[in-house]
Amino acid sequence: MTYPKYFLLTVIAGSLLLNACHSDKGNNGNPSVLNAQDTIVTSAKGVSLIINSIPFPINLLDTLHDINGHFNQDILNPAGNVNLYSESNAQSANLGVYGADLAYVISFEQFQSVGIYIKASKSLADNIGIPLAFAAQVIERCEKNQNNKDSLTAIVIQSYSNIDQVLKQNERMASEVLVLTGGWIEGVYLTTQSVGNMPEGADKEKMFRILLEQKQYDDKLLALLTQVSAASPYCFNLITHMQQIKAVYNDITTPSSFTEEKLKDLAGKIKDIRSIIIKGNS
Repeated sequence: MTYPKYFLLTVIAGSLLLNACHSDKGNNGNPSVLNAQDTIVTSAKGVSLIINSIPFPINLLDTLHDINGHFNQDILNPAGNVNLYSESNAQSANLGVYGADLAYVISFEQFQSVGIYIKASKSLADNIGIPLAFAAQVIERCEKNQNNKDSLTAIVIQSYSNIDQVLKQNERMASEVLVLTGGWIEGVYLTTQSVGNMPEGADKEKMFRILLEQKQYDDKLLALLTQVSAASPYCFNLITHMQQIKAVYNDITTPSSFTEEKLKDLAGKIKDIRSIIIKGNS
């Protein structure tokens, strides 16, 4: 089976007529941030189109596996961190993070870790009001198929599709954007932490090419976060860090311009925003 390129695309697709960030008090926005983006979302349809164009980074993780990248348990967000996430925006963002971690462990056939991350994802889905996403029968199916890569992938896709349905029905745009942002950040983080240790050659060049493709998604996520930031200090706080990632990318125009120093800069900026997300700060 070939892994679907858009692993969680259905989680965040098709959102129309949605509201700003939930469960946070307004901060009146910041004109300098709102004017910083070339593309500001001005309608529900525009939001939906941008969301639909951003894939979950399964392609990153699949490629990392395919070129014989080394699995590193230590770079995952520990499942025990789930207890740090008591605020709904942090829960949504880390639901995306754990989705990327699930993709990573399944891709590398680290089956002993799948159940742990399924349960962490279930905890967050429950907390944001989507208890059926990882119901008891889902956990049971995972246990029965614990060594079957294809089946595990299908189960996770179905679970995140259920999350999508609930978020759409309840018009929770911020949760969708944060799930997507958390997944994207974690996917790029896992990749940048691995590429630096690879020897020079065609495989590393391939990873640089795919990392360069992520530049466009940083721009789009900035536009989405800007759209929902006025009502949420949490979302607002992520924008500055995404702008810093954009600044690094502005100096990278081709895969061959991905020097070790620029890779280090990108990895550092990604790690900074990822640290904020997995700490659960609100």
